[in-house]
Amino acid sequence: MQPNRFAMARAYGIYDQSLEKAIHQYKYNERIWLARPFSLLLFSTFIKYWDINDVDIITPVPLHIKRFRQRGFNQAYMMFRKWPQMARKMNIDISHIQFVREIVIRTRATESQVGMDHKERTKNLKGAFEARNLSKINGSRIVLVDDVFTTGSAANECAREMLRHGAGRLTFSHSRRLPKRRGLISEACLNCMTPSSLYP
Repeated sequence: MQPNRFAMARAYGIYDQSLEKAIHQYKYNERIWLARPFSLLLFSTFIKYWDINDVDIITPVPLHIKRFRQRGFNQAYMMFRKWPQMARKMNIDISHIQFVREIVIRTRATESQVGMDHKERTKNLKGAFEARNLSKINGSRIVLVDDVFTTGSAANECAREMLRHGAGRLTFSHSRRLPKRRGLISEACLNCMTPSSLYP
């Protein structure tokens, strides 16, 4: 069992059939306009569960440059980059929070993880991330964002790298993919969270 790398994790929605279709359209069929409703969902989750005064940096799980060029955008980054404008319209002051696109980079083009179990994903991602903005990471309270949580391997590996360079506190926001078999529930929640921390 790996150590719990996140102090808290929250999902903005259940990755059911309808949300799965929408995210698939967003990521793979260039329906970039869907970033706005996803961003609203994610922002409402952030405001509800996080103390905004306890956050220094918000950053996405990164894509490898090859995947970024193929897709043209980082889907996780697009889902929070408009938060400052949303906050201003709602008279919420988050001006102290830094929105950093690449605090960690993906240095290795990993194999597609579709169909991999937790153990295979962890092995596939080991050593695939590298911290770059070390001065920003050290002592910072960081929210890591991704579009979908499956086994948590990518988020965990990013978190491991940031903690290795002195991150003060890490939390995680995402949509929640429900495991197909009941026996996978504890495995999916093992590294980043517990079911009770997701659904209070």
